Amino acid sequence: MSETQKRELKDVYSIEEIKEIESENKKMRKELDFIKTHCQGDIITKYQELQKEQKNQIRNSCLGECRVIMKIKDVKQKRELLEELFPRITRVWGSENRCALQIERVIGLCYFNLGNYTKAKELFEELFPRYTKELGSENRGALQIERLIGVCYYNLGNYTKAKELLEELFPRFTKAWGSEHKNTLEIERVIRTSYFTLGNNTKAKELLEELFPRFTKAWGSEHKNTLEIEKVIGVCYYNLGNYTKAKELLEELFPRYTKAWGSENMCALEIERVIRTSYYNLGNYTKAKELLEELFPRYTKAWGSENRCTLEIERLIGNCYFNLGNYTKAKELLEELFPRFTKTISSEDPCSQYIKKIIIKCVQNIYK
Repeated sequence: MSETQKRELKDVYSIEEIKEIESENKKMRKELDFIKTHCQGDIITKYQELQKEQKNQIRNSCLGECRVIMKIKDVKQKRELLEELFPRITRVWGSENRCALQIERVIGLCYFNLGNYTKAKELFEELFPRYTKELGSENRGALQIERLIGVCYYNLGNYTKAKELLEELFPRFTKAWGSEHKNTLEIERVIRTSYFTLGNNTKAKELLEELFPRFTKAWGSEHKNTLEIEKVIGVCYYNLGNYTKAKELLEELFPRYTKAWGSENMCALEIERVIRTSYYNLGNYTKAKELLEELFPRYTKAWGSENRCTLEIERLIGNCYFNLGNYTKAKELLEELFPRFTKTISSEDPCSQYIKKIIIKCVQNIYK
């Protein structure tokens, strides 16, 4: 056996070494086929030894290849190479072998990190019972799979399911990983943000303000999810009617958020909407009109013309014209908006009724 063949499993093979091993495997297979065809009696022992040696060599080759791939930083490339390696690993080690299960877990994680939450959730949910059967339900890797399934539900918009799964997981995850571990704090962030997405702004604000300093300490003040917590806290203040505090928090956050996420990111535009709408709610109609008219085409491009918040921007622009005494322009804008607003939001919504009321007042002021 060559020196390469004698390496311990812990060694990390280079690509060149892997190719060399594969070449030796081909030679070994030819020798085995010859012995099997032409040899009888005691020499079969030699065949069995060679067969066992070849199997170990193939295992070492696959394991070395796996270790090389795991070091690749490009997530898409890593996923593609692992998906190509996986069927060979399962042929050699079996589908329920720990190494095979770990590769499945990493493939799922690659899909998650690439933003394909549907595929990641599907893979993790199929893998989870097999993984826990082999490694136990309290194994750290198993707990990570549970965490990722919950986060997938959150990212796919099923906030109730995500909150339910992660709240059940949280004490077990904390016990295994510790209360200040980054991923423990990430579970807390998703649970607490779920209160916001489910409409409980008071509870969400309270929980996120408590979490914020701990999360910042672990992840850093400019981490994307730290910035996301700040955003949600600011929007909670807005939704609870504290427009001054909301505007103050979000105006300080905005340049840092856009640096991390980009100025045309949908959530960055949402921060702009809340800041600019705050000017309206604080009675500065001139400033609000100017800012909302500038934002409107960019917001429409990102969120769509019939999105509720897009329509709300249009409504407030019309209201600004009314409050500034330009009744003709206000009437024109709101009459065009009204059928689209009621179609998307409902004619019984208080804002729909308010549009109707403002249009009537515009007519009265125009013709008085």
